[in-house]
Amino acid sequence: MAATTINVLELAKGAIQEQITNELGRVLNNLVDPNTSTKDKRKLVVTLVFEVDENRESVACSAQAKATLAAVKPILTRLNLDTDRKGNAVAVEYVKDNPDSSTGEVFQLRSVN
Repeated sequence: MAATTINVLELAKGAIQEQITNELGRVLNNLVDPNTSTKDKRKLVVTLVFEVDENRESVACSAQAKATLAAVKPILTRLNLDTDRKGNAVAVEYVKDNPDSSTGEVFQLRSVN
């Protein structure tokens, strides 16, 4: 048998390359997402596993591309807790409006259902 070069990306009718491209797209989208940290590293790992049969005549090959992404930053807010006239717990969220030049930050109260 003559030696030939195998392009791993073209195996499985190009499905390996397609999987890598899809995961790379996830990494790129995560990199430009303003809700993620710029300091976190992203990773794309391609794993190829080969399992030969007992006669060493054929080999099963599985491939998997997996992206590790930066987590989305938590969203923080502030609530004021109280009770209504019936004694039920209620919460009001502080929403920051435009700063007032004389007093600094101004908060508008908005009910949370």
